[in-house]
Amino acid sequence: MTKRKEYKERDADEAIRKLLEATGKIVREEGFEAITSTKVARMIGMDPGVVNKRFGNLNGLKEAYIKTKDYWVFCFEQYMLPEGARDEEILEMFTGMMLSSYDFFAADGEMQSIIWSQTGVGNNPLLRRLSEEREAGGAPLLALTDRHFADGPVDFRFVACAIVGASYYPVWHARNNKSTVAGIDINLEQHYKGYRNILAYLMELAWNDAGRSYTEKPFYGKYLPLT
Repeated sequence: MTKRKEYKERDADEAIRKLLEATGKIVREEGFEAITSTKVARMIGMDPGVVNKRFGNLNGLKEAYIKTKDYWVFCFEQYMLPEGARDEEILEMFTGMMLSSYDFFAADGEMQSIIWSQTGVGNNPLLRRLSEEREAGGAPLLALTDRHFADGPVDFRFVACAIVGASYYPVWHARNNKSTVAGIDINLEQHYKGYRNILAYLMELAWNDAGRSYTEKPFYGKYLPLT
């Protein structure tokens, strides 16, 4: 590689880094929906055309930015287990993954804005595709739970869905509105830790209940048949 080409690649990498950092700053201050090529480029003293040059278009920049922030990608890589993993290893893996995602989401305002946009914006092909990629990444891990829940009426995917939603909702309230949910304010350290413990407890409760029929637990109330 010639020195000139080396310098050009170094300059390109530096431009990409600055553009991604500027995008993050906009998200922190104004929200994900505020990202525009002009705003990002001007923040670092460049022409808006640099976004197309380095990322193809604005969606290319948004996608690259999201992939630097999406903790689920890192979770899937960190917590992947072999198909022959023991049941207790699978529970430990899911508990660790869900709690780390809760910690990351609660601490990262940029990710809060990204997920909010994914759930609140109309038909956005980019955000929809990235959500589907996230789902595909988690599918092999969820498949590991099928053996444990095979003899009962519960599919662990329902449990995982509930835990993920439960991780997001009080964070949005606490961080954005400074408000409580059922009297719980996770801005308070004691409430934050208490809620975290409950997420782990619910995972373990569902796991230990696998195989029991609904009729064995009348105090659960009525259930709709799944078939």
